[in-house]
Parts: sequence; structure tokens; C-alpha cells
Amino acid sequence: MGNDNKWKNTAAKINGGYKPVTTIKGLTKQSVRQTSGPKNIGLANITLDQNQYTYGEQINPNPTVTFDGNQLTLGTDYEITHQEVIANEKSNPDLAGKVVITIKGINNYNGEAKVYANLNKAQWLPNDKIEPVGSYKQSTNTITVSRNDSFDNQIQRYREITLPNGWEFTVPNYYIAPGNSKIIYKGDDAGFYKNNEFNLNVDVRHQKENINGVTFDPINDYEYTGYEQTPTVNLKYNNKPLTFNQDYTVAYDNNVNAGIANIIITGDKYFNNTKIIPFNITKANNQIYSFFIENNHPVTYARFGQDKVQYQYFKDQEATIPLDNAPSVTGTYYVKATIPGTENYNEVSSNVIEFNYEQDYQEKQQDNSNNLTLILAITIPVSLIVLALIIGLTIYFIKKRKVNKA
Repeated sequence: MGNDNKWKNTAAKINGGYKPVTTIKGLTKQSVRQTSGPKNIGLANITLDQNQYTYGEQINPNPTVTFDGNQLTLGTDYEITHQEVIANEKSNPDLAGKVVITIKGINNYNGEAKVYANLNKAQWLPNDKIEPVGSYKQSTNTITVSRNDSFDNQIQRYREITLPNGWEFTVPNYYIAPGNSKIIYKGDDAGFYKNNEFNLNVDVRHQKENINGVTFDPINDYEYTGYEQTPTVNLKYNNKPLTFNQDYTVAYDNNVNAGIANIIITGDKYFNNTKIIPFNITKANNQIYSFFIENNHPVTYARFGQDKVQYQYFKDQEATIPLDNAPSVTGTYYVKATIPGTENYNEVSSNVIEFNYEQDYQEKQQDNSNNLTLILAITIPVSLIVLALIIGLTIYFIKKRKVNKA
């Protein structure tokens, strides 16, 4: 009771906070009884259903109000309003301020009464715009990123989170790479929050597309060379070019010999699975470099397979009358060289050339060889004799000359 002999509904300030008044002390019978007119709600007994709140949560006070032993009815006898009052309570760092709850009399009651509840600081957390809902309560939030997302699109939902005054959203100004990343919400002043920073650990995962859905430019045929054929392949997904060694890797199979070779496309980063792209390695065209007659026989030099050359003989230049076997009788014939095709080379044939076959060619060659031997056998001894005579005469004249001088 104050010096003015009136009871007041107040709150005591204890240890830097406010201790809510939960019950108004009873008054004397003369003071609470009114013979006529509206009754002063300020003389009522008020008990709070909740004497502390956390900043940011819904505040919906529901006190019990009694007057002269009778419980009053909300909406009939009184109305309730409340206001958050932020105060810097240095003695209690967890206290943001107080909640002022006002009870206002209506109808048969007038006046008003104020009671107080503590307003505690909150632990700031992002709201449910982070997906999946509620994942911020865990240590890691998973982001699934599509290859078509820009950096801004990837983090847009994090930017849209409502932040306290003086807080900001920070994240590295570069692409959020797969794996563990961190998004930071930070404020200069904690204000009505216990924390002034919130770190969100982010596990970035790529949304995988099936690499079999890609398209590619046609691949030309390759000719056999004896070396590996490694054609470049240009891939697109949804008509957008893919990047080699980022979106996919490439390997090759059966890509040396002529036949069907394979390009093996394996998805990477945004893609999974494997796609096989076949291409053709054609047989190489063989080539006969020279074809001529030497020593009564045809001779062939070719790019490949000259040791496998086959000769076909004809009686006519048009090569319409073939011989069953090589010529054995002296005469004019015609011959064509053919190298059969192989696994990697096509068959190749020469033009038809004239072949003057001599039946006794070998005998003539042998006679010539014998004659040459005979000539050499005669010539060499005679030459030696002549050489010996020349040497003897030379020595004789040298000696004679010396005698004359003496």
C-alpha cells in the first residue's frame, strides 16, 4: 500500500529482471466493495498462467482474474493486451526484457491493471525456408543441386530467410562445391538473441541425370592404321553441351582393328550410368607400289602383303583368256598381280602387264655364267703373266741405268 492509501499492481525489479506479480494482495472489505457504478479492475486479483516467454514465440496470455471472490470472464468483464518491452539487462544476459500484460475492464468494470512476465532471449535459428523442413535442427542440411542451377538459384532459399535487425547472410562468393560447405548468418549485436552467429553446415549433393539421355553428333568412320582410333565425341543434354572430364569421362574398346569399336561414356558429377557409342573402323586400302618383270618372273612391291601376292596369267592383253598355270613355253603372255584382302586390308590388284617368257631362260643364264667363269679363268692368269713381265722389265731397266751412270 502506498502513502496515498491506494493499492497498486506493480512488479518488483529483482537481480536486473522483473518478477511478475501473480497475485494481487487482498484489500479491506471497505476498499473492494462498491455500492454503485463500474468496478475498478485495478482492484482485482490476477494470476498469470505463464510468467516467462521466449522472444519470437507466440505470446497469448490467459490469466485468471477474480474480483471480490468471483472469477471474471474474458470478453465480458475485461480485455487483454500485451506489449514486449526490450531492455538491456546487463545483470542477466539471458533476459531480453519483459512482457507487459494489460487487463482492461469493460461493461461492469473499468480501469486497468498491468502485470509483467520475463521475456527471455531466444536461440536464433533459420526458419523453415531451408529444405528439408526442420533440417537446421540437425548438424547438416542437404542441398541437391541440378546442373542447370546457377549459384544464385542454389542459395536463393537461404537468402530469403528473415534475419534479425543488423544480421546478414554470408556465404563464399563462388560456386558451392559438392561436399561440406558452410553458410553463415551473423549479426553485429545479439540483441534479443543468445547468439549473434549461426553456422549452417551444408552437404551439397548433385542431382544425377542418366547419361543415356544425352545426344551426340554423328561419328565418321575411321580407316584402319594399326593404331588406336580415339574419336572426339560432342555430347549434349537438353540441347546444352556437356563438359569433358566434368560431366563425363571417355574410354575406348576394340578400337584398333577394323570392325565395330566402342566409345564408353561414363557419367560424372551431375550424371551417372554408362553409355556405349559404337563407331566403324573400316579396312584400309592396300596399294601396289610397283609391278614389273625381272629374271623371267613378275615382281611386286606393295603397302602390305607382298609376300602373299598371287599372279594370274592370260593369253590376251584384255585378260579374258586365263591360263591354268604359269607359262612354261616361250612366248608373250600377260600377267596381273593380286594381294588378297585380310582382316584389316582390302584386296588390291595391279594392271595387266606384258610378260615375255623364255622357256630356256635358266639354261641361257647358266651358259652365260659358265662362259663368264671360263673367261675369267683365262683372263686372270694371262693378266698375271703380263703383270709379271712388266714388273721384270721395269726392274731390269732400272738396274741398267744405274750401271751406265757408274
